[in-house]
Amino acid sequence: MTRGAHLVVGVPLALAGGCGSDTVVFPDGEGGAATGGRDAGGADMGGAGGGVELRCDVLRSAGDPITLPLDGLGDPRDLTLLRLGDDRVALTFASPVGGPTPTTLASLALDAAFSSWPPIVGAADVQFPSDEVVVTRGESSSVFGFLAVDPGSLALVLGQAEPGENGSTFVDLPIFPARIHAAARGTAGGYLAALGDVTHAEALLVAGFFVDAPTLPLGPLGCADEVLVAAVADPGGGHWLASATASSDVTCADPGPLGPRHHLHLFHATTAGLERLASLELPDPIDEIDLAPLEGGRVWLGAWQAEPNSMPRYLLRLASKAGLSGVEVPLEEEHGIGPPYPLARHALTTLGDQLVAVPLVGTDAQPGGDLDLYLIAPDGSHRYVQNLDLPPPAFPVGAPAVVADAARGVVLVSWLQQDVGLRLARLDCVE
Repeated sequence: MTRGAHLVVGVPLALAGGCGSDTVVFPDGEGGAATGGRDAGGADMGGAGGGVELRCDVLRSAGDPITLPLDGLGDPRDLTLLRLGDDRVALTFASPVGGPTPTTLASLALDAAFSSWPPIVGAADVQFPSDEVVVTRGESSSVFGFLAVDPGSLALVLGQAEPGENGSTFVDLPIFPARIHAAARGTAGGYLAALGDVTHAEALLVAGFFVDAPTLPLGPLGCADEVLVAAVADPGGGHWLASATASSDVTCADPGPLGPRHHLHLFHATTAGLERLASLELPDPIDEIDLAPLEGGRVWLGAWQAEPNSMPRYLLRLASKAGLSGVEVPLEEEHGIGPPYPLARHALTTLGDQLVAVPLVGTDAQPGGDLDLYLIAPDGSHRYVQNLDLPPPAFPVGAPAVVADAARGVVLVSWLQQDVGLRLARLDCVE
C-alpha cells in the first residue's frame, strides 16, 4: 500500500516499477556483478569522489559558521547530511515535537550548498513521526529516502521526502522489526536494511520503492547486549556492512548470556548473499562503528572504544573485498579526553581519495567537547587539520555530520551547539 504521511492530508502517489508483478527482480547493481545507519556517524557517500583526482593538504574555513533555522522544532539529534544533487544537500534530524512518538523525522534543504557561502537555507519541517527511523539517499535528486517503524501499525515503511517539505510518501512492508539498525540505498536503486531488536540484527534487501516490493533475506549480522550495525552503499555495486557483537559467531547460535561488544565484523552484501570479509576481537567494548566507501572496491571502517577505566581510542582500518588491509590509523585526538559520551561521536566522509574524519573530542573542561578535523590518505598517512574554533560557552554536543564535494574541494560540517542551536560550517581545500 502507498500512503501519504500522517502529517499532511494528501492524495497517495501512484508509483511505477513492479506493482502487481509476480517476478522478483532486484536492481543489477545490487548483485555485485549502502547513509548509513544510526551508528554511521553522519557519513554519506555523496563525497565518494566519482573518479575525481584530488589531493588536499589544507582545509580552510570559508567564513564563520552559521546558525540554521529550526522553525520551532526542538533541539535536533541524529544529524545526517545527505547529498541529493550536484549542489543540493538535505540535513535530516530527529526532533522532539510531540505527537504519537517522542521524536519526529525532520529536515531542511541546503541549496547552492557547495558553490556559495553561506548556502541558500530552506525552512525546516517534519516528515514522519517515529522513534525508529534511518535516512538514506532517495529515488531522485530532489528527495531523500528513509526506513521507519510506523508507530501505529508497528510495520516497516520505506519512504521518500523532500527536505523541508511537510509530510512524506511511503509504502508499507510486511515486516515488524523492533529496531532498524541501519539502512542504505544502493547505487542501482535497491535498499539494504539491517533489522532486528536491541540484541540481534539481520540483513535483507528491498527491491525498490514501489508497492509490494519483494524482499530478500541475506543473513545474520550478530548479537550482543546491544548490537551495533553500520551500512553504506558500495559505489561499485552492493553494500558494505559492519557489526559490533559479543561473539565471533554471528549466527547467534550460543544460547548463553550475550555480553558486551568486543568483536568487529565487516561484510559485503549483494543479491548473491552476505559475505563476511573480516573479523577482529578488540580489547575494550566497542561503542560506535562507522563506514565510509571509496572508489575501487575499498572502504574505511572505524571503531570507537571508550572503556571508562582506559584511554578512549578510535581505530580506522582500510578494507576491501579481500578483507582488512595493513593500513591502520589509530586516530589520536589532540585536545585531551574526557569521560565517555553516548553512541556516535565521529562523522566520516570521503574527499576524492582521502578520508575526512570529524570527531567530537571530549574534554574535562566542558560538558560537550571540541570538534576536530582530520585528513587521511589511503596509505594511512594522516594529519590533524584544525579544531573548529568554537568560543565558550558554545560547545558542541552530540554527534556531528559531514558531507563533501570532491570536484569543488568543499567539506560541510553540521553539529548542535550548546546555547546556540544547529550550526553549519564550510571548509575549502586549498592547494
